[in-house]
Amino acid sequence: MKKQLGIVGMGVMGRSLARNWAKSGHSLSLYNRRVSGSEEGVAQALTQQFVELRQAAAYEELSDFVASLEQPRKIVLMVTAGPAVDELIAELRPLLQSGDLIIDAGNAHYLDTERRMSMLNTHEVNMLGLGVSGGEQGALEGASLMAGGTPSAYALAEPFLSGIAAKTPAGRLALKHIGPGGSGHFVKMVHNAIEYAEMQAIAEAFEFMHSLMGLDYQTIAEVFEAWNDSSQQSYLLEISSRILRTKDDQGYVIERIADRAAYNQTGAATLVEGALKGEPLSMVASALFARFISNKKAQRQELAVYAEPTSAIVSISVDELKQAYAFTRIINHYQHFEMIASFSERLGWKVNLSDLCSVWSSGCIIRSTLLQQLMPKVDGQLSALFDKATREELFAQKPSVKKVVSAAIQSDVPLSTMQTALNYYQQITQEQSSAALVQAQRDYFGAHGVYFKQSAETLTFYPWPK
Repeated sequence: MKKQLGIVGMGVMGRSLARNWAKSGHSLSLYNRRVSGSEEGVAQALTQQFVELRQAAAYEELSDFVASLEQPRKIVLMVTAGPAVDELIAELRPLLQSGDLIIDAGNAHYLDTERRMSMLNTHEVNMLGLGVSGGEQGALEGASLMAGGTPSAYALAEPFLSGIAAKTPAGRLALKHIGPGGSGHFVKMVHNAIEYAEMQAIAEAFEFMHSLMGLDYQTIAEVFEAWNDSSQQSYLLEISSRILRTKDDQGYVIERIADRAAYNQTGAATLVEGALKGEPLSMVASALFARFISNKKAQRQELAVYAEPTSAIVSISVDELKQAYAFTRIINHYQHFEMIASFSERLGWKVNLSDLCSVWSSGCIIRSTLLQQLMPKVDGQLSALFDKATREELFAQKPSVKKVVSAAIQSDVPLSTMQTALNYYQQITQEQSSAALVQAQRDYFGAHGVYFKQSAETLTFYPWPK
């Protein structure tokens, strides 16, 4: 009997999605490449390891795998983003027929997805770019799913995707057809950029409490748990408190973890795409650069002798730090929502930001109460810093942010995202900036022109004295 759905790639995410689909009642064919000596019988082994996969068919020959699927074939790719996807699609394409569907569920760049869609369209093969968030647990128990592609491609996939999507607090599925083309992979890319800055902000709050307030791991975990029971509730805060509490026979695990943070390409890709279109994504930049610097361990050790950190305990309250953290999160979400809105308008995607908040409110890594609070505020056109109430909230939090950042500066403790959030707020609320001199300099040395205030639409090349 032909299988309903095929899954290519039996890594952590691929096998977890397969188990989720099997538990939701879908018949599966599994494929993993055969590499002698390192990858042999991978799919077959999984059908023996997990009870829910006992009825799945396992293959190491791509042609047999494709032939095992009912038509129109639905094939999910869970392989490393990049050339491997192109190579796999090139192998699959001659085996497919008109109307079949490829679902790329990896972290592909949205422009690569659109290129692949265009190529497959010439062969009348459908493609969907699917953003998947939630990590291994989400893939296994319910993920946040962001689909991009044609309505007809989504219609083929929707019955299968709905079976593995998480449920939002409102009882909806954390699943949405975001729009055409690469929109699904685009919003997943931006989701990851938000995640970068959220993680860095929590790490900075941890370092501030540990280094400048003298709090131990247990106490900081309790603080994070208290924040997580308030308006700042989030999955990342929840796991951070668990991490800080974790001990084994050698003591606290966090003490033995090297201070070097790895990264993938999605944060950098978001920053680059935003920079090319003039989007001020300073939050992901600060988080990304903090990770880059963390990996220059040898240089940091050599230069640490020139630092002059203070051992004095600062007079900052936990509540003031919480206000700085909350302020940072709002700026982080706003910058990235503004980018999505801008790209959506320019590319004609018509992304619904309120629906996106809903999809991200469950199953995904950045799920939080904040996203639920933002849902009605972004229902329609995105306003400056969300709405009047949020602007008033930021204004009220600003003194705490300044106090926290100032204390950290005086103590030589870097707060990348918190200081960046404050700088952005100061810039975006500054009616008259220093940009006039920058543009005058450009005109002086490069004849780029300036706009005078009384004729804001007329580019003037001023005869500067040489």
